[in-house]
Amino acid sequence: MTFAKYSEEYRPLFLSLKVLDMYELSIYQMALFMYTYFNDNLPCYFTNYFKIINNIHCHNKRSASNIYVDYKRTTYGKFSLKFRGAQTWNKLPKDLKILKSYSLFV
Repeated sequence: MTFAKYSEEYRPLFLSLKVLDMYELSIYQMALFMYTYFNDNLPCYFTNYFKIINNIHCHNKRSASNIYVDYKRTTYGKFSLKFRGAQTWNKLPKDLKILKSYSLFV
């Protein structure tokens, strides 16, 4: 495709081809999942899957759409959907979180 050498650095190639690497792709897919969660487009199993910070605390917090992240002691727990999804959603800028159309988010 690019006729690059096997030992060549992959990052510049991915940037030139406008392709996400595996880490970026997993973050992107997690963000899409979280967007569909907040727009109620997932099966009913996920209805109360995440804890919203404002539902836990009585007083107002800075962001109403931030998710409470449970402490995970093990690596297995840190790769769970509940942990990684909450972290990914909390890191997104607010203007992405409030988009009304899925096609705009993608």
